[in-house]
Amino acid sequence: MDVMKWFVEQLEQMTGERALLEEVGFEAVELYHDEIGNEFIPLAHLAKLPDPLLVETFVYHDSEGCEWIAGIVIGEHGEGELYTFWMRNGESVKREFTKEKREL
Repeated sequence: MDVMKWFVEQLEQMTGERALLEEVGFEAVELYHDEIGNEFIPLAHLAKLPDPLLVETFVYHDSEGCEWIAGIVIGEHGEGELYTFWMRNGESVKREFTKEKREL
């Protein structure tokens, strides 16, 4: 999966705004559950995800000055994409499991 393309397409579907790739910040980081704020992933959702987990994060400021943050949680043992979250100006917009938890 081309994660930058995913972010740009999802952002456009949600806002109607097309981001340029060079305007999107990207970082992949391994985090333990106690390093993740509930505003990103609530405790009930974290309990269903591996610890630690790999999060690919995206940051974009739209034409109205709103800050968008999105994340994809990736399973480190070949599980693929497990969970996504979206925030706008620090408020949750969308959170969802993208793959059923099997033997995590």
